[in-house]
Amino acid sequence: VIKEPLKVKDPKETSKLIKKMAGLFGGTLVGITKVNPRWILGWGGGVDPRMLPILAAVGIDPITPRGVRGGPIDIPDWWQYAIVIAVPHEPNLIEATPLFYSPFEAYTRSG
Repeated sequence: VIKEPLKVKDPKETSKLIKKMAGLFGGTLVGITKVNPRWILGWGGGVDPRMLPILAAVGIDPITPRGVRGGPIDIPDWWQYAIVIAVPHEPNLIEATPLFYSPFEAYTRSG
């Protein structure tokens, strides 16, 4: 994480550049939004407590969720926006991965 905010001269042009770069990395949907701390996948305790039964039901350890490595994520107070990128995946490959589960199935199993 950088230590101080970047100076942006033209937010609209910066937004266009970010979205163009995300497209080069395979993003088909790109958005810039205000940061909500509840949306940040933290290390360990960053999991929303309401998700714990769902994660347990599908065999995911909420303390060390897949894909989260290292220590805590400290978000500076000045960090107000997040870049959200959606990348399409091949459904057959996703279904073949370990720990794959459908959010709908997880919610229906949780009661």
